[in-house]
Amino acid sequence: MKIAFVSFHLLNVTAEGLQAAKLVRILCDAGHTVEVFTSEQNWLEGRRVEPRDGPLRGTTIHRIPADAETAPAWWRHLGAWDTAGGLRGKAAALPNLLYGCRREEWSWATTTAATLLERHREQKFDVLHSRLNPPHSHLAGLLVRKRLPTLPWCAYFSDPWPLHRFPAPYAYSLGRLSRWRLGRRLRVIHQQTDALVFPSRWLLDHQVSDPAHPAAWRAKSTVAAHIGTVWDTPSAKPRDPFLRIRHAGFLMKERRIDALVEAVRALLERRPELRHALRLEFVGRYTGPEPPAPPADLTDVIVYHRYERPEAIGAWLDEADVLLLVEADLELGIFFPSKLADYLGMERPILALSPRRGIANDLLGNGASRQLVAPPADAAAIERCLETAVDAWERDKLASLLPDAEARRQVAPATVLASYERAFDHAREARA
Repeated sequence: MKIAFVSFHLLNVTAEGLQAAKLVRILCDAGHTVEVFTSEQNWLEGRRVEPRDGPLRGTTIHRIPADAETAPAWWRHLGAWDTAGGLRGKAAALPNLLYGCRREEWSWATTTAATLLERHREQKFDVLHSRLNPPHSHLAGLLVRKRLPTLPWCAYFSDPWPLHRFPAPYAYSLGRLSRWRLGRRLRVIHQQTDALVFPSRWLLDHQVSDPAHPAAWRAKSTVAAHIGTVWDTPSAKPRDPFLRIRHAGFLMKERRIDALVEAVRALLERRPELRHALRLEFVGRYTGPEPPAPPADLTDVIVYHRYERPEAIGAWLDEADVLLLVEADLELGIFFPSKLADYLGMERPILALSPRRGIANDLLGNGASRQLVAPPADAAAIERCLETAVDAWERDKLASLLPDAEARRQVAPATVLASYERAFDHAREARA
């Protein structure tokens, strides 16, 4: 199958960029031909790249700039009023409302669609696959659909969209007109696509199961989990003097570790001898440009590291005894954390600060691994999980807390590949 793969992010600092790269890899390994249309927000160089080695080997990659100067002249002219007040400021915002995006986003989508259509004339694609987040790839998909209605289209949603559909405690402020415009854009995407893919049933329900939505939207939807280990090979962890609990990812204002810190304090107060045996380490992105400072009373227990490239993070996580997942304190965990998929492929116990209901509980709430799952804001429950991990480590029984085989199977490349192939086949049959 020849696949036109449109993803704004690709193998960069974002979770979606890493998942997109993993999907490209397993599609190529399965014998499909994948041509990628992406942005310049990655570590590649040049406009057209054909890697001969590395995780993206065997693909053709088009790196497309987001050049606001390619937008219509009248839009550029109004853009000069962006910082103006009064009627001029309101006029400058009208194109964003009309197109449902900013100038540079629309320029990227139009340039991407034009590049893809030109490539389709040279070699016929069998299916178009566009990915969110962000929505620019689907905007390009809409433009391609308008010009080339015969090309089957499968769209992927990693998160709720538009942003005002994020559940609390996430809070994105959009005006009434913007919510209406983006909601209409979402309905058009759902109507125009031949297949939809979501990483969890919870997100699928959140996006397409409203009574006002046609049943056909759900009928053409597929659940394909995030992909676990692809290019990292887990190894046995030798025992050292510390129980190392490690987290890799983005800590933001919604993903908080206040309760975890409180739990560590409480555990060390009861069992002070563990201060010399317990280490919690974090690497990734934070709310500020620099890693935060650990609490003054826990500088010998909690460590923050600077961001590392994905290929280095895999090796760093491989040195952990327990892997730490931090989610927002949601009523329902509709998100599938890509880090959870990474962790499930690494043959380590997972300490999950996750909602009581949701995808993490679905995967980790069975068997022995449920002993390491706690609500993100419940310090007492987190303390119990920490103590369970410490006790198992002291007895050299951490392996007894591993996630079960079914959880690992759901994120295995072969399982996820089969789900995407079903979605692509559905799109092709629907378009035929």
